[in-house]
Amino acid sequence: MGKSIVQSINHLNYLDNEGRVYCRAHNELKTLGTMDCFNCPLFRGSLQGAGVECTYLDRVTDDIDMLALTVPDPAAQLTWITKLIDKGLIPADQLSREGNL
Repeated sequence: MGKSIVQSINHLNYLDNEGRVYCRAHNELKTLGTMDCFNCPLFRGSLQGAGVECTYLDRVTDDIDMLALTVPDPAAQLTWITKLIDKGLIPADQLSREGNL
């Protein structure tokens, strides 16, 4: 198994049963109808009503050539990203870090 690294990865963020998706810009679960994804610098596209595609920092192993990471469980992704933030591996506010706010 490869070494763990942090890099910017395209995420396919799917809706849960309650119509919520993980929003990295706010690090919380959001209902798609309440989000302003189109103006977010992390937004990369729609999953045709099934969720959104966003690019943000995540921790992966360096032996995987990853084009996209599927996120089927928004609550699990929130927990995962929050742990990475708490450990200081990724910034809490990725938008400010990238100079997008």
